[in-house]
Amino acid sequence: MPSARSVSGLLGTFYVQPTATTDGDLPTVRAVPWWRTWRASLAAVFLVVVLAVALSEVFHVVRAYARAEAEALARNEEMAESLATATEIFIDRYSVIAQTTAQAVFGGPLSSEERRRLLVTVRRTHPEIVSLAAILPNGAIVEAEPRESVGAAVAERAYFRQIVDGAPLVVSDLLVGQATGSLDIVVAAAARSPDGRLLGVVTVRPAIDRLVREVRPSLRKDAHALVVDRSGRAVVHDGHPKLAWEQRDYSLVPVVADALAGRRAVSASFTSPVDGTAVLGAMVPIASIGWAAGVVQPVETALASATEDRRFALVAVALILLLGVSLALVTADRLSAPIRALSEGVTALSRGDLSHRVRVNARNEIGQLADHVNAMAARLEAARDRESRAVAEARAARDRLAFLAGVSTQIGASLDYEATLRALARLVVPVLADGCLVGLADGDHATWPFAVAHVDPAREALLEALHAGSDGIHGPQPAVAAFRSGKPELVLDVTDAWMESVSQDARQLDLLRRLGLVSCMAVPLVA
Repeated sequence: MPSARSVSGLLGTFYVQPTATTDGDLPTVRAVPWWRTWRASLAAVFLVVVLAVALSEVFHVVRAYARAEAEALARNEEMAESLATATEIFIDRYSVIAQTTAQAVFGGPLSSEERRRLLVTVRRTHPEIVSLAAILPNGAIVEAEPRESVGAAVAERAYFRQIVDGAPLVVSDLLVGQATGSLDIVVAAAARSPDGRLLGVVTVRPAIDRLVREVRPSLRKDAHALVVDRSGRAVVHDGHPKLAWEQRDYSLVPVVADALAGRRAVSASFTSPVDGTAVLGAMVPIASIGWAAGVVQPVETALASATEDRRFALVAVALILLLGVSLALVTADRLSAPIRALSEGVTALSRGDLSHRVRVNARNEIGQLADHVNAMAARLEAARDRESRAVAEARAARDRLAFLAGVSTQIGASLDYEATLRALARLVVPVLADGCLVGLADGDHATWPFAVAHVDPAREALLEALHAGSDGIHGPQPAVAAFRSGKPELVLDVTDAWMESVSQDARQLDLLRRLGLVSCMAVPLVA
């Protein structure tokens, strides 16, 4: 048994294990799963490359989106600082008005009418003020502009209790007005005697929308100002200026809670409690009053460009993957085609098909290997053909020797020449021919037929009838010509024209056609 052989090519080494077959010592190639083929390996390599390109593109897209998000948050934080500063200036302005008015109203002996005229003058000077009120230490409003709230009591209001507890100035959280039901904030300032006794309180209610108008120019078009009080309720939200009381609660939003705790905070995304949309936010604390100010932007608009770029890039990545997979499969198929052809050729050799040739046009090691396989197949085929011819010749020689031995035996077996000639006709069929006819000639006289044999009994009768009644040696038939010349007569191709030329009459022509001759030979036996 030959040992295992290996054949090295450009792309690797193929191992074949020879096994004995009926056609000789030919290698049998074991089938391998498709995922272990060269085509699958090449496709996998291309897919890895394409996947690496796609992942790189995705990485760049993610980085670009994160960078755009960080830039948006930085802009929001910068705008939030501006908004906090503007809010402080706004509150300080009305704190000064409240303090000076409180000292003027309760710092000297003024009549009720004089107090009223003073409040009217202040409001005319600052028309953005919604209302002013002068409040006694017991919480009763003694004078107001406008006068609808005169007589009302605010002793239970948190801002008033803080004044009573000693605070000189208080900015309230968002309130629902007692007289109007509107949402307002109150700046309250106390007037005290030199010994610290509370003389009275003046409250100023500024128009909140004035704050929005003041800070709006410093904001981007798609950004919205958000100012929340100490309870986390939205005092200002210019994106939704008509919010109801229950819709203004932002206390559960993490960035708002952090800012109210005194920490600057930004958020990549949080859900708006107003409409449930995703927004970006940045909040900074307003330490002087305990509020927080910030800017919020819908993610859809803040990152519109980055989102569009990301969407385009993802579509591009999908197309790259699709085209890459297609290209990988096509390229792998083209590159592995010579290897598959080589594998098919070796497989054909293992089955004994020595006529198969490997069709590879590559000018590389694979092509050289295919040429060697084809040359090996050609040599094996030539050797097999030589062997087949030698076997055929040996069998023919054996048959000739056997025939000659049989003829010699029959001839020497009896002195009766008639019996010998009849046995000779039987020996010729079917070794030398399908049919045999033996005639005897004596001078100008011939006996036809003397002995007849045929592989087909029906045609044997046709042979007997062919020369029946003929006793001459002057006819055109090959046997008669051999009698005359003493030499063999050979007709390689029996045609209808030839049969017509050797027939003496229509009966013989019909018999020849019915015999179905292809070739014929007449051999004289000379004693």
